[in-house]
Amino acid sequence: MANQSRRSKITQVESVSALTLAPRREALEPLILELHAAVTVKELWPSLQALLGEAFAHHSIVLGMQFVREQGPSIMLHSRPLPLRTPEWYDQVLPVHPGLAWLQSHPGAKLVRVSDVQPMAELKSSDYYRVFMQPEGWLHGLGFFYWNEEGIENMIGINRAEEQGDFDAADLAVAEWLYRQIGVVLRRIARLNRETKMRDTLASYLMDLPLPAMCVDWNLCPIYTNHAAREMLRRWTNGASGPGSAKLLRRPRLSADLRSICQSLRKKIQSGDRTNAANRSQQVRVPHPSQPDLFATVKSLRANGDPLSKPGFWITWMASGNAPAATPGLGNWKHLSRRERDVALRLFQGESNLEISRALGRSVSTIKSHLDSMFRKIGVKNRAGLLARLGGPISSQPAPGSPARSG
Repeated sequence: MANQSRRSKITQVESVSALTLAPRREALEPLILELHAAVTVKELWPSLQALLGEAFAHHSIVLGMQFVREQGPSIMLHSRPLPLRTPEWYDQVLPVHPGLAWLQSHPGAKLVRVSDVQPMAELKSSDYYRVFMQPEGWLHGLGFFYWNEEGIENMIGINRAEEQGDFDAADLAVAEWLYRQIGVVLRRIARLNRETKMRDTLASYLMDLPLPAMCVDWNLCPIYTNHAAREMLRRWTNGASGPGSAKLLRRPRLSADLRSICQSLRKKIQSGDRTNAANRSQQVRVPHPSQPDLFATVKSLRANGDPLSKPGFWITWMASGNAPAATPGLGNWKHLSRRERDVALRLFQGESNLEISRALGRSVSTIKSHLDSMFRKIGVKNRAGLLARLGGPISSQPAPGSPARSG
């Protein structure tokens, strides 16, 4: 019976001529372009509603994304508010959902109408219709199903009220054309979402590292700068004992000498062998002009196998003896919040609470609260113990002859 229904649907779609569909396709093309411009689910959802709303008479539209086996979709969006339902209600209703059982026996099905799954008369007499579909106000439905090797990955449902009628051959022909267009967008957004999560996870990890690291693009605009690099830029520009600069910490910018090195590498890449030079990593070690124990390394970066994008530059700072300029205390630094790390980096410069509060734009009492929190997290009683446990590069004790700093 189901196979006969599927063959009938294919025959109906094939009977709709391209000439008949041309006006509907032409009207949808601007909306398809808007859909392809979406790069997030937040941008996708209104574009998808506009496209499907123009393509089909409908009562409501549903989008389910990132299905997890036996748990349903991670993202579920509805164009209309749903009746209030408890998790227990779903636990009772979903096992008797006729569409789920049908899809399990028809893996890979792409476009499915409610009428393909169950005759309308039989459906309207079922408990599922009474407790699920009727309260939402719809009877007819068309589902777009996108599969991966584990099962359904994404789903779109277009629902119609009883008086709007079922989806006909022309509707199915348009749906088949849209299926491919929408699938491209869903796959791209899923890929971008995975890449964003991986990048954010890596950036969060790198942000906790005391090793100073900075990435700039082809135009030398900062892409990524961790906390230690912000402080190192201050030290590189003003010296180890020079005045701090809150602006430099908040808006990191390469010093003139490091910018010059990046520009030199950029010219070398531009003038080199087009087939090899741009893909070959270029690296320069830059000693500090007045601090012999400090140097930076500037390295060109390019994604493997990507000859179209312009390289960026990765800058790290090191102290003499190939030790990190900010001594790693990784096991303890990871316990600190971002604000606490900002305070700790100032402590390494021997600054008082008042100096730290002025540099970071926070009250002295707030700085003291951050210190107390760090003491508890690291398990120490004072600044000296904190700096020792964090692997601080300087002593918390005042230099001989200098006044003692008060807390």
